[in-house]
Amino acid sequence: MEFSIFVTLMTSAISFAGQVLSSAISKVKDVASEHIFDKSFLEKTIADSTHRFEELLNSKSDEIKQEMNDQRVRECVEDVQARVASLRQLLGFTNMAEMNPQLAAQLIISALSPLHVSLEKARLGLRDSGKEDLWPYCQVVGMSALIAGYAYLGQDMPILREELQKSIRQTQIRMLNSIADMMIQAHTEIPWERIPQLMSIDGVNELSDLYMSTARVWDRDHPKAKDSSNSTGIKVLDKKADKVIKMIGPGRWDANCSACDARVDRNALSCPHCHAVFGN
Repeated sequence: MEFSIFVTLMTSAISFAGQVLSSAISKVKDVASEHIFDKSFLEKTIADSTHRFEELLNSKSDEIKQEMNDQRVRECVEDVQARVASLRQLLGFTNMAEMNPQLAAQLIISALSPLHVSLEKARLGLRDSGKEDLWPYCQVVGMSALIAGYAYLGQDMPILREELQKSIRQTQIRMLNSIADMMIQAHTEIPWERIPQLMSIDGVNELSDLYMSTARVWDRDHPKAKDSSNSTGIKVLDKKADKVIKMIGPGRWDANCSACDARVDRNALSCPHCHAVFGN
């Protein structure tokens, strides 16, 4: 995947999720104490979530378009997007003056459970397709809409909030690991004093900028290595007979299975798509 594009999309999604997380608890308290249902908060969150899925599905990046050409992958993303859109439609029905408030709440509830199920289906589908690198994006965007929906009803969902925060943290750690990998191999000093800020949600744009600048320097100083037996320009990192993990340059998050060419996590021991066991 073209990381300059994907990191930008992921960074924007994390910033968006951070805003939802910081507002959700106060919205729950407003409902509980003053019976204030902030419809504008939920409407904005749904609109932003839908827009972010559209950005991924309609990206102009050739490599992201290639990912989306996989029918199962596209269906996973579109299914979550459709569930978010359904939530928006049902929220619109609650504007009817004659609608009982309890019925209006039930309409929203009826959309939240399917959204949660679609997220789990997307996780399994992307894993089985060898496209697990797309899952954090779907999770961060879809989970933000889910949490906002429950907050609108006055329901705090700490398990969901913790799950979302964990996903954001894991993404930040992966970015930091990639940055450290490139800096170590380039004999560049790692900015340890900046780590706390870079690991905060407020610092995600700073983390993205550091990743992008480090990757640009790496790509400039370390042209992609070519293996004599591999005309694609992809460096073979791990080989045993015909089972290998391939990866485009240090610092990238994923690799390719040589048996089926599915994209896999660089630390994977086997391919989730064809089940080939990688060599040591």
